[in-house]
Amino acid sequence: MRRAPVWEPMNLLHVKDALRTLPRAARRSYRLDVNGLLGGYIELLQTAPVRTQGYLSSTRTGVPSTGASSRREEEHLAIGLFNLGALATAEGQLIRLVDYQFPLKAVRADVGIGKVDLLGLRDDGRIVVIELKAAGSKEDCRVALIEGLIYAAVIERNVHQIVNEIGEIRQLKTAPVRPNVLIAAPQLFWDNCQQGDSYHDLVAVSRYLSETLPISIELTVLDEARLSAYGLAQSRPVIEGSPRLRPIG
Repeated sequence: MRRAPVWEPMNLLHVKDALRTLPRAARRSYRLDVNGLLGGYIELLQTAPVRTQGYLSSTRTGVPSTGASSRREEEHLAIGLFNLGALATAEGQLIRLVDYQFPLKAVRADVGIGKVDLLGLRDDGRIVVIELKAAGSKEDCRVALIEGLIYAAVIERNVHQIVNEIGEIRQLKTAPVRPNVLIAAPQLFWDNCQQGDSYHDLVAVSRYLSETLPISIELTVLDEARLSAYGLAQSRPVIEGSPRLRPIG
């Protein structure tokens, strides 16, 4: 009997670092191994950090904690969107926004785990990991996908605790199942992304993982969400427009 091939799992944290640190020419030729990513997700499910201090904040103010020290656009955009309460999809559905800068590290040494830009909730109670990218981002657009997969794996491992916290703090019913991953960015981000080979790699890998893992991965344009004022000096970020998500392409 012929044996099925054995795929070597790719460490998702290492893949993210490679996409961020490789020289531009090397990144252009770098291709994601879909089966390695599949194995990497399953591996991270078993090794992801588990927090003892809880995940969901009960004291969100909608004001950046960094005060006047940070102008990181994604952070201010995330908080501004959170203050609006929800994001509308092209189908007319609403994704309720539950938290921003959602922490996943258990200890300081959990390098590369990071925070979720926005944590959303669909009508069916499924958690949505929302990774935001600014229009002017120069980062390889595949980083957003790898970050989304990392965050989804950590949340999935801890999903029962997170579900309980959302119920207790936000009084919302949440399904204890694998999260969705949604990448949201202005049209300019996607236009710039399409100038390189990484865009086609991103689309193909997202489709494969969506069908094989399976996990819902959505690549979306964030329309009508202009950040007109940063949340500096204890003020709230201001979003102009009526933000709406639509599929790329």
